[in-house]
Amino acid sequence: MPVVPIIKPLSLYLLNAEHAPVVGSWDYILHSNLLNVILALLFLAWVLGKLQIPQKLQQQRARAIEEIESIERQKQHAQSELQLAQERLRHLNEVVEQQLQQAQQTAESISAQIMHEAEQEAERLLNQAKQRIAQQERHAVKMLQSELLSQSIDLIRQQLSESLTESDHHQAIEAFTEELPVAVQLKSAS
Repeated sequence: MPVVPIIKPLSLYLLNAEHAPVVGSWDYILHSNLLNVILALLFLAWVLGKLQIPQKLQQQRARAIEEIESIERQKQHAQSELQLAQERLRHLNEVVEQQLQQAQQTAESISAQIMHEAEQEAERLLNQAKQRIAQQERHAVKMLQSELLSQSIDLIRQQLSESLTESDHHQAIEAFTEELPVAVQLKSAS
């Protein structure tokens, strides 16, 4: 036999208030879903308390707050490091500029020194060349003088032998021997 619920839905009673059975408040609570809902809420509260869900939620919330604070600290630390890096970068740019200026000054100084040394070396080589030329010129003049003297003597000898008699020949030799020391002195003086 099917069980017939004793309590009809409340909406039916409100519509048919004159036909509603008179039931006491205890009976109404006992036979309604209200008791089931209250019991379910109490059971849920007991399970939550047993599983320590509020404490775990509180711990999870504390961990989340702690992580947020940690991230905030890391963010502040990263920002301060960024500022330091930017400052170093600005300082690095200044250092690089100074080093470039020093390098340019050093290069100009070395260039000037090399040019000065090259000019001195060129002047020294030019002076050496002039000295060698002068020396070779003096040597060539001496060689020409010697050659001319030798050829002149040969020519005179040939002319004398053709035109002079033996007595003229002896007189020319004596004159030549008298003039020879003077010619030798002239040759050694030049």
